[in-house]
Amino acid sequence: MKNATAGQRILAFIIDFVILALVFMLIVTILQNITGIKTPEFPSSYMDDLAEMTQDEFTQKYSEILTDYYAESAVMLIIEMITMLVLIVAYYIVLPLSWKKGQTVGRFLLKIKVVNLNDEDVTAGTLLLREVVGGFLINTLLMCCCCIPGIANLIMLCTSGKTIHDSIASTRIVDINSVVEVVEETVTNSEFDAEIIDANKNDFND
Repeated sequence: MKNATAGQRILAFIIDFVILALVFMLIVTILQNITGIKTPEFPSSYMDDLAEMTQDEFTQKYSEILTDYYAESAVMLIIEMITMLVLIVAYYIVLPLSWKKGQTVGRFLLKIKVVNLNDEDVTAGTLLLREVVGGFLINTLLMCCCCIPGIANLIMLCTSGKTIHDSIASTRIVDINSVVEVVEETVTNSEFDAEIIDANKNDFND
């Protein structure tokens, strides 16, 4: 089977990213309304009273504001990270296993799928390793180094047709159309071989 092209993979990624982003924002908004916890805005109102504060009062007030701000931000960040992890597991593991083997919505639309190196359907363990460990955790950690994961993935994709998480999970993404072509070619060859055998039988009988 042929590897999917870089264009197919990038376009499928964009489609999946937009879907995930919309669902993520919807879920976070619902959770914020239910829990009352929201991403805080750094207050600036204390600046109005700055002229009337002593140095000690300003320091204490500023310390309280920072403490509350970072505490609320940390809680919201944890909620968002958990939400994103659950979404990734649901979208990139549960969906491909239960709906289309090795396909998300983006991959389905672009006619590509994830397979192992033997061109077999991937298992839940392989997808977990590929998407959560390789795609989410490692790339998230490496994001501290600016855009290095994205650049590295793009270079690997254009040169070898594989990405970091493909290498970690021993997978690749293939073009489904190439599978159909191979099957059709096999059927055609089989029919051609059958015709030759029938012709030889007829010649022998004659």
